[in-house]
Amino acid sequence: MIKAMLFIDGGWLYANMAELGRASGKSDFQVDFGRLPEVLAEELGRQSGARIDVVRSYYFGSYAENYDPIDQSSVERRKAFFARLREDHGYEVETFPIDYQGRRLRRQDRDADDSFAPREKCVDVALTVTTMRHALTPGVVDLVILVLGDRDFLPLLQEVRRTGKRVAIASVEAACAEELADPADPARVRDFDIIWMDDLLNRIDRWRDRTRTPRPEDRPSEEGAGRVLHGRVKNIISDRGYGFIAAEDHEDYFFHANALEPGLSFDDLQPEDAVVFEVKADPTPFRAGAARLVRSDQATGEALAEDDEDGGDDADDGSEGGASGGGEIDTTRHASESRSAASGYGNVRR
Repeated sequence: MIKAMLFIDGGWLYANMAELGRASGKSDFQVDFGRLPEVLAEELGRQSGARIDVVRSYYFGSYAENYDPIDQSSVERRKAFFARLREDHGYEVETFPIDYQGRRLRRQDRDADDSFAPREKCVDVALTVTTMRHALTPGVVDLVILVLGDRDFLPLLQEVRRTGKRVAIASVEAACAEELADPADPARVRDFDIIWMDDLLNRIDRWRDRTRTPRPEDRPSEEGAGRVLHGRVKNIISDRGYGFIAAEDHEDYFFHANALEPGLSFDDLQPEDAVVFEVKADPTPFRAGAARLVRSDQATGEALAEDDEDGGDDADDGSEGGASGGGEIDTTRHASESRSAASGYGNVRR
């Protein structure tokens, strides 16, 4: 029997819960954390041919402090979730505060000109320290299972393997760093094929036994899938390997580093870069859409730049440079919505 421990990057998982919801067709999708260790053990057992016993599960997350009292109920629900993990499922839970400096939790509930960006502290460090402590303690664990997707954990994964322990990764396909997801594993970060939680939705859905009629907004629209759109990079979350595109249809589209076509480097992307992409999933009223096959749109970028230059003479008329010629795209959807829909915490950065 292989003795395993599970370590979950809770901040990352909740930020990407919308992706699992999109894949499942349920806007209210929630992970069954009671079943999650068992399901992951079963998947690894199939790969290894051995029985996997998860002897301990850790969850690392954050909660708000110094926030607007209007959001008191949201904070209480968050803390109640942590309590359920401990009491109902036996998790070891480590949480750390995020100082909101008296503001609302969700970005869309704050003033439009408020540039405040809450930052999650200590979660990654706590996960790393706890994992290494167990890996270095003789006889405690044989296999380390990590639920995460950030490239920042690359050194941790490599170091755990150097201790002689085996490493397995469970992640979300649209939010996993390329270095972790590469089937060839050139960085040598794992000992098993990566487990995509997207493939386990019917087994880890908290409401899997619930009978209900799906609401229209629960069903991912396939009407626009496959469309090719032009747009500009709206923002890049470089340390987490994803970003958002403001498209010509006045919608925002989420993309991950894995969605870029060969020849386009994620590290070289900058806000306002012109791109063309294929629609993977349409936006909903509360979530950005999803993009795939993202590539540079140099021709459009050069044309827009020329329009901006030509439009300079019209500045006195109160018009935006290049707007009449298809310049800066006006969007109505905040990128933070897709990251915060499940957790109720807006645009948390690390």
